[in-house]
Amino acid sequence: MIELIFHALQLGIVLTFLVGPVFFTIIQTSIERGFWRGVLVAFGVSISDILYVAVCYFGFAQVMADSKFRVYLAYGGGIILIGFGLYHLLVKSRAKPVTPSTSITERRLYRYVVKGFLINGMTPMVLFFWIGTVSVATIN
Repeated sequence: MIELIFHALQLGIVLTFLVGPVFFTIIQTSIERGFWRGVLVAFGVSISDILYVAVCYFGFAQVMADSKFRVYLAYGGGIILIGFGLYHLLVKSRAKPVTPSTSITERRLYRYVVKGFLINGMTPMVLFFWIGTVSVATIN
């Protein structure tokens, strides 16, 4: 029992220091659009995390056992990272100045849930984190 609490504290400390694009998206949305819209973004992030955990637990456990797949996954991830790096080194930044929004009373609240879902779903480190967490949890 004490061992379980110790492992939970270790995971909690690691999670405390994980700050990524999702955190800043929730903060930005809360400041610009209000508390409840930030809550909707966080709800979309939670749905994405639940989907990732289910996929990792039920799907990746069998696939990751194959050593050939791990090699292909490593090469694929490396190619993606090199591609992103080359793109950002070679292509000029095309950032446009931010203009304030004119509509404060927006009716399509589902967009905030979709925003949170997509930002969390497209961050590759989230998938790696859940694969690692599910792997450690199933081994222990």
